[in-house]
Amino acid sequence: MLILATIVFYVSLAVGLLTIYSMTTRSELTLGSKASIVFVTLASGSWIVCGGLLVASIVTASISGFAGSLDGLGYSFVLFLDIVAILAITFKQQPRILQTDKKPLIITTVNVLLTNKDKGFRIGEELKTIDPDIVIVQEYDANIGYGMSSFLDNYMYCFIAEDGEDGIPDVAIFSKHELFDKRFVYIENRPVLLADIEYEYKPVTIGAVHTKSPTDPERTTVWLEELRYFRIAFQMNQPVIIGGDFNATISHGPFRDVLTEAHLTDLTSGLNTWSSHDGIPEYLHLDHILASPDWVLTEKATKSLGLGSDHTPVTVKVVIP
Repeated sequence: MLILATIVFYVSLAVGLLTIYSMTTRSELTLGSKASIVFVTLASGSWIVCGGLLVASIVTASISGFAGSLDGLGYSFVLFLDIVAILAITFKQQPRILQTDKKPLIITTVNVLLTNKDKGFRIGEELKTIDPDIVIVQEYDANIGYGMSSFLDNYMYCFIAEDGEDGIPDVAIFSKHELFDKRFVYIENRPVLLADIEYEYKPVTIGAVHTKSPTDPERTTVWLEELRYFRIAFQMNQPVIIGGDFNATISHGPFRDVLTEAHLTDLTSGLNTWSSHDGIPEYLHLDHILASPDWVLTEKATKSLGLGSDHTPVTVKVVIP
């Protein structure tokens, strides 16, 4: 029995320590290695690892106690320290919420899924009930635009990437506010869009991104390059809001660096958005709306169903106090 408890402990400890390393590493040598998917997955699923460590600590204590040994208590304490370390790494300040009579700016970001069978029609119908001022769309193309036309036709202003990987524009901004000073940059053929609107008589920058999914070493290298670019590009002298599918959670060190160095807050904290396929509850928070300190929420961020897509749309209502 004690041997079983020892095996459970050491296996769990190894997974916990590897998860902590995965959450803290920025090494391209590590994240660009053949094992990149292991590091990325462990970091993104850190809360699942915490659950596993908690179960393992209970199991080791129970087995050891049943066998009349106190070793299991020490094992449980070490695993508990692992859990505390993982939670401490991802701890961050929650976005501020301010009750106000001001009319908020409503912003939604949505990955509509390029292979969406209804071309985004049902997502468009969902968004009609939200009626956002600005919609940031990922995996957008002409077919998706056609499917969502009954919704998107309400937006006088748009900024759509000219091209992207495989000839697909991918990201777009639709706005009820005039968009000016439109600019874009491509990172490995992946577009990042920036445009300004006027809000309360001052310019505000809106951004749209969709990073590469880090599912193999080559893709992870591009993902890192994109996140490194965001750290500098999103440092601005005016209010800024960036939305999109970052293919990263707060547990990924390179994503936390974007928040820290660009002085941004994740307004969508706590909302898991992927994957909504096949009725499985969303278990990863990949879609984010990031904002400079100028902004506060008027209520907690929300998400809708995302029918037809593997992502759920996320919406925030914000004001500048």
